[in-house]
Amino acid sequence: MLAPSPASDKVTAMPLRTLATALLAALAALAACRTPPPGDGSLARAAPAPRAGVVLVHGFARNPSHHADHVAALGGVRVAVVAPAMPSLLGGETARDVAVGETVAATARLRRSVGPDVPVTLVGFSAGGAIVTEAAARLAADGHKPDGLVLLDPVPWSRTLTAAASLPRELPGLVLLAPPGGCNAGGRGELLAAALPGPTLVETVPGASHCDFEAPTDTLCRLACGPDHPDRRSAIITELVRFAIEPPAAVTGH
Repeated sequence: MLAPSPASDKVTAMPLRTLATALLAALAALAACRTPPPGDGSLARAAPAPRAGVVLVHGFARNPSHHADHVAALGGVRVAVVAPAMPSLLGGETARDVAVGETVAATARLRRSVGPDVPVTLVGFSAGGAIVTEAAARLAADGHKPDGLVLLDPVPWSRTLTAAASLPRELPGLVLLAPPGGCNAGGRGELLAAALPGPTLVETVPGASHCDFEAPTDTLCRLACGPDHPDRRSAIITELVRFAIEPPAAVTGH
């Protein structure tokens, strides 16, 4: 179902295709204004004798409920999960810094909960991919690097690419992408994949829309970004769970 995708710094921008995409931008701005503060609406799933831990960050103007199926799948194989509710990102650099700080704090709490010998992976969707990348860089700089990084159709900011380049070369990564489109900024995730210095597997999900990387998604996402499909969602969840259980010391594809 998944196809290898070479990371490239040449990404062709896609024009806005439909009125629905413009509608998403307007509605997302309204939704972001109403995004609950950190800690309100977060999801968490403890695991007895956890084999791994995951911090999962949602996308712009979304919330943790759009990753409930990811949380359930991970919890079902004894992976402890924290999916924090991020603040609105409409505040620019300051808001991004707050979101990164919240992710760093959530990672520290999870690490204390599962213990030092349990691998912890950071996972982020869309703008959440930018947040977890920058959080991973901050954690690594403080001597507390995560054990893996999973980016689900990420949409990085320019500063994210700089942060990515500073990550440890031994940090393994998995980047799952949809084909370029308006909702993933013309496939900008490929730029982030190319910037990661560690062993990183980059895969494209054929025919996927941005919505396939949420589980469950909603009508607003489908209107703006295209339909999701259970087979694609299942393939993405399978790859995420496989990586989280045992982040590879070395992978091919990057």
